[in-house]
Amino acid sequence: KLPDPAKLGNCGSYFHNPIVSGPQAETLKQQWPAMPVYPQADARYKLAAGWLIDQCGLKGYQHGRLGVYDRQALVLVNHASLAVLPEQQATRDELQGLEQVIQQAVLTRFGVALQREPVWVAE
Repeated sequence: KLPDPAKLGNCGSYFHNPIVSGPQAETLKQQWPAMPVYPQADARYKLAAGWLIDQCGLKGYQHGRLGVYDRQALVLVNHASLAVLPEQQATRDELQGLEQVIQQAVLTRFGVALQREPVWVAE
């Protein structure tokens, strides 16, 4: 479900699938019966981050030159990835802004905190 990086820049899955307690998973499942939950060996449950993001209406959402991929909500894409000039390229600030929009939407709707999967390196 990843876009071809030669046509649309992306870094693959952007958020970890969150792990929640049994009681929290049960409460969420009662509110959203279609929510996928995956039992873990330690009695906690893994949730599908992409599903959570999609349910917040963010699949296909665009934030500046970046966005949420319209075919898989877990993937963030860079609509300016083919830009030649530096001033046309997406920035780290734009990425942080998009990350925060997504995290806040999921936290507000589901009470679940999403954590970034890729590691940022210093410039």
